[in-house]
Amino acid sequence: MDNKRLLVCRLAVVLVIGGSMIGCQKSGSGTIKIGAIAPLTGQGAEYGKWAQRGVDLARQEAEKLSSGGQIQVVWEDSQLNPTTAVSALLKLADSDKVPLVLGPLTSGETIPCVPKAAEKGVVILSPTATSDNLTDVGDYFFRVCPTNRVQADAAAKFCRGSLKTTTAYVLNEEIAYGADLAGAFAERFEALGGKVVARDSFREGTTEYRPVIQKIRAANPDVIYLPSNYTEAGTFLRQLAQLRVKKTVVGGDGSYGKELIDIAGVAAEGTYWTTIAWGTGEDRVAAESFKQRYQASYGEPPHQFAGLYYDAARLAFQVVTRAHMTGKNVRDALLALPPFHGATGTTKFTQKGQVEKSFAVYVVKDGGFRQVEP
Repeated sequence: MDNKRLLVCRLAVVLVIGGSMIGCQKSGSGTIKIGAIAPLTGQGAEYGKWAQRGVDLARQEAEKLSSGGQIQVVWEDSQLNPTTAVSALLKLADSDKVPLVLGPLTSGETIPCVPKAAEKGVVILSPTATSDNLTDVGDYFFRVCPTNRVQADAAAKFCRGSLKTTTAYVLNEEIAYGADLAGAFAERFEALGGKVVARDSFREGTTEYRPVIQKIRAANPDVIYLPSNYTEAGTFLRQLAQLRVKKTVVGGDGSYGKELIDIAGVAAEGTYWTTIAWGTGEDRVAAESFKQRYQASYGEPPHQFAGLYYDAARLAFQVVTRAHMTGKNVRDALLALPPFHGATGTTKFTQKGQVEKSFAVYVVKDGGFRQVEP
C-alpha cells in the first residue's frame, strides 16, 4: 500500500462513548480530514497493518451511524524512520491541512514530530508511543497508551513476584523504546530487591547475537530482560536456543505478535511478553466486541496495537466534527471528553494528554500467546 492511499468514511452523527450518547454533528461544508502515520512498508509493515485494521474498524463503526458527512483518513508511510515520519507529519500539516494526526507508531519517530506538530498547531494523538520523554511535551500531544515506566514496572513485578527471579541481564535494542524500558526495568527490578548483573545493547537490524549470548552464559542470570522489536527479538531467541543457553526471557510489546513466533519458532516457547491489557470490568464489553469484529473481519485475533489505533480513531472521529477545524479546537475537545471505555481500557486524558492504563503478561505456549497476568 503506498503512502498516499486514502481511507474515506462518513462522519458518525452519534458515537457511543463511555456508555453515554454524545453528538458528533457535521457543520459547514467540505470533507473532514485527519492524518495517520504508520510503517506501511519495510520491516515494520506488520505494525502498519495492525494500525490500519484498527482504524478501519473504527471507520466502519462510524459509517453505520452516519448521516452522510465524509471524513478522510489520510495515511502516510513512516517506514519506522524518524526522518520520514517528520516529513509525513509536515506533509499532513501543510498540504492536507489536517488538525489531528494518529501516530507515528514508535517513540523514536514521535519524539522529533512533537515540536513540529506544535509549530503547525496540529494535535498528535498517539496510539502507541510509550516513551517517558513524551510525558510533558506541550499542549498538542496526547496518547491513549501508558508510559514505558508503567510497562517496565509490570515486567519487574512479574519477574520478582511470579517468576521469583533474583538476578537479571538487561539487553535492549538501541532505540528510544528499548533504552527507556531497559532503564526503567533495571531501576524497578533492583528497587524490588533484585540485582541487575549486567546491561548491554545492540543496534537495530542486528542479526548476530552469539557474542552477547556468550556474555549472558558467563553472567548466568535468572532472567534476560529483552525490550526490542519482534525481528531482532526473534533472531536472538533462535540463536539463544542454538547455543543451548536455557534462560527465562521477558520482553515488551514491541516483540509481542505472531511474527516473533514465525522468526523464533520453537525457541519462543516459554518466553514472556508484556503488552497493553484489553479492557476489563466496565470496559470488557467494548474489548470483547472489538475482538469479535476483528476476528470476523480478518480471520485472526487482534494485536493490541490494532486496539490502540481503534481507540485513538474512535476519539479522533468524536472530536473532529467539521471541516477546517483548528488544532486548538481539537485539543480543547479532547481535554473535555468524558471517560471513553474502549478496547484497551478507559481513556481519560489528564491536562498533559496522558492516560492511566495497565499492562498484561503473556507467555508463548503451543505456538501462541496466552495471558498469565493479571
